[in-house]
Amino acid sequence: MQPNNFRGTLDGQGHTITLHQSDSPEGNNLFPCYINNSDYDSWGGLFFHTQTGVVIKNLRLTGEIRNNKNDCGTFIQNANGTTTIENCQSSVKIIKTSGCVDGSGYYSGGMIGGNDNTSSEITIKNCLG
Repeated sequence: MQPNNFRGTLDGQGHTITLHQSDSPEGNNLFPCYINNSDYDSWGGLFFHTQTGVVIKNLRLTGEIRNNKNDCGTFIQNANGTTTIENCQSSVKIIKTSGCVDGSGYYSGGMIGGNDNTSSEITIKNCLG
C-alpha cells in the first residue's frame, strides 16, 4: 500500500531514490484490471496523494513503474492544493501493462499524474523529467 495524503517538505539533499513499483504483489502484473473499480483506479509514484503545501526539492528518481491504472506520475500520483517540485529529476520509466485500459482515459505524467482539485496550484521549476 502506498503512503496516502503526504503533507510537508521533502528535501532530498541531492540523493537518488530508485523506484521499482508494480501494481501486483507478485511484481508480475497478474491482478485483474481494476479500471472501473474506484478503489483501484489510480496508482503509482513516490507519493499517492498529497495535501496542500507540499514541497519536494533536490531529489532524483530512477527505476520503473509498471502500471495498468490511471493517473500515474513518478513523484506524485495525485496532487491536491498548492504543490511545488523544484530542482528535481525523474528518469523513471512508466510502463503501461497490457490489456487493462478500456479507452476511457489513461494518463501518465512525468512528475505528477493528475490532481483532484481544479483550484490546485502546481509549480514545477528547474526540473528534468
